[in-house]
Amino acid sequence: MRLSIFLPLIIACNSSVKEVIEDVETPEDAREYLYKYFFSSKQYIYTTNNFETTYNERDGDCTEAVVAVSSLLEDYPMKFLAMNKNGRIGHMVYVYQEDDHWIPIDMNVKKLRKFDSLEDMVKSYGYNKYSFGTIPESDREKLISGSVNLVEYLGEFKSL
Repeated sequence: MRLSIFLPLIIACNSSVKEVIEDVETPEDAREYLYKYFFSSKQYIYTTNNFETTYNERDGDCTEAVVAVSSLLEDYPMKFLAMNKNGRIGHMVYVYQEDDHWIPIDMNVKKLRKFDSLEDMVKSYGYNKYSFGTIPESDREKLISGSVNLVEYLGEFKSL
């Protein structure tokens, strides 16, 4: 089932979080969900809501976008990139690999972009440090309806 046809109906009918997760099958579906139905009014609030809260409020920042995509894509590894400049995390994106390329799913960028390396991706965003995070499958339910702290999944920050 192509989500692009059904997503407006799913959202309009106030489907449950579980129903939306079942209907989102591909990274393209998740990208479309973020672009059409995810709104950001939060500015520099360093807490992260779980997907259920974000889905109900239709509001979040880049951390909630990572949580949302990680929750939606059940058949994909939950990987993300945190980018740093001037000593603080400035942006996060969900990332996946396809045909030897890294591809971000970013709440701010609709266009599909492919990168040969994580370093190339970080440079394109204008940051000079990054950390790669992997969320274990055992924590998926925590992302959906529990307590979330993405920083606990990050490795060491690397400089470009």
